[in-house]
Amino acid sequence: MEKSEVLRKVELFLDLNDREIQTLAGSSKEENFADGNVIFKEGDTGGKMYIITEGNVKIYKTLLTGQRKTLASLKPGDLFGELAVFDGLPRSATAVASGSAALISIETGGLTAIFRANAEMGIKIMASMIKNVSKRLRVTDEKFDENVMWNITAKL
Repeated sequence: MEKSEVLRKVELFLDLNDREIQTLAGSSKEENFADGNVIFKEGDTGGKMYIITEGNVKIYKTLLTGQRKTLASLKPGDLFGELAVFDGLPRSATAVASGSAALISIETGGLTAIFRANAEMGIKIMASMIKNVSKRLRVTDEKFDENVMWNITAKL
């Protein structure tokens, strides 16, 4: 499948027109990772976001006990790593290929150049990013509330 076809289906880019999708595809790269290969580690500087075209990726955090806690199991079409691209902070988790994985990567510099050249496109992507982060925060809030309730119930 062509990069533009994959990007067209990613939630973050749904508001982009065909020309804008082609621009984005032109500034992206294809990368491949073998099973178990680390794509990025928690604490790394983030400079790329990724879209899975084939295979799967696991996102995990390492707990203080040394155990790995899987946060997400991602599949083709899923986007990950975008927070570090937009906020410039270190990666908050580790991403590892689960089986062989083919990815499309978009670097911060490429996005910045696109935003400078096409402000309207940048606004569309940023508006989608805000919606995406807001949705994730709401899910996190719900999980937090569930954990608090379980803790209260367990103490009773």
